[in-house]
Amino acid sequence: MTAVAERTPGHASSRALLTATRPKQWVKSLLVLAAPAAAGVLLKPPVAVHVVLTLVAMTLTSAACYLTNDVLDRHADRLHVVKARRPIASGAVSVPRALATAAVLGGLGLALAAAIAVQVLAVVATYAVLTLLYAVRLKHVPWLELAVVASGFVLRALAGAAAASVEASEWFLVVVTSAALIIVAGKRTSELVSEGVRARPVLLSYRRGQLRAVTLGATGALVCSYAGWAAFRPDPLASRLALASLVPVLLVLGRWGRETARGLTGAPEDVLLLDPWVRAGVLAWGCLFVSTVLVALPG
Repeated sequence: MTAVAERTPGHASSRALLTATRPKQWVKSLLVLAAPAAAGVLLKPPVAVHVVLTLVAMTLTSAACYLTNDVLDRHADRLHVVKARRPIASGAVSVPRALATAAVLGGLGLALAAAIAVQVLAVVATYAVLTLLYAVRLKHVPWLELAVVASGFVLRALAGAAAASVEASEWFLVVVTSAALIIVAGKRTSELVSEGVRARPVLLSYRRGQLRAVTLGATGALVCSYAGWAAFRPDPLASRLALASLVPVLLVLGRWGRETARGLTGAPEDVLLLDPWVRAGVLAWGCLFVSTVLVALPG
């Protein structure tokens, strides 16, 4: 496999290395913007700088974790019909190069987080530790692995709150946590539907009914907490706009559930980026959400 990597032209090898960092997954780092946006402070210059730098720090750190995970999984990935094409499993990127790149990216991410604030460093470091523990061991522990993957979404949002020095409200935390559980449970359900236990050994311990119960519970918590947040906006117009923004949320949740039942949410980032109905729903929600925040700003 190493010989394959050595014969790869320089530009192709660099492209393979970039692919190994999973650029599509970087969209998750946009959650860093959530808390500052909800608090109405995202556009303040000092806050904006800190938040953007935190987004970069989280992206670098997550890329390092993806590289490390794929190094550890390379032997199993070679036995999988799709994962065998991953750059490290296929030999397009050598193990030493992947680990060296992971060390550089991870070091840069943590150093950048430390330069922003100790609180940001704490969140980013917690994300890195949990993700590496997941790669080494926790991915094989049923339900705990699901919780760890979901925590990655929540920690991204908390990193943004730390960068902006805003407190994440109970409404916010319940919404983000519920959404994370819906995404991860949907991913596991889709894997069961489309591939069964071939997708990952831990699926032996899951049943579709159990995962559906998690999804339904998380959906109920999300809708109720979002509606509670909307209803208690201090400005009447902001409250009405916030309640209106629940409509596209419900539409996206409905579409997500339909695609999950068909086994098509195994790669959530692809659904978000490529499904026209989900994109339209997210865009509509974004416009209403921004309007809600702007209306509630003083002055």
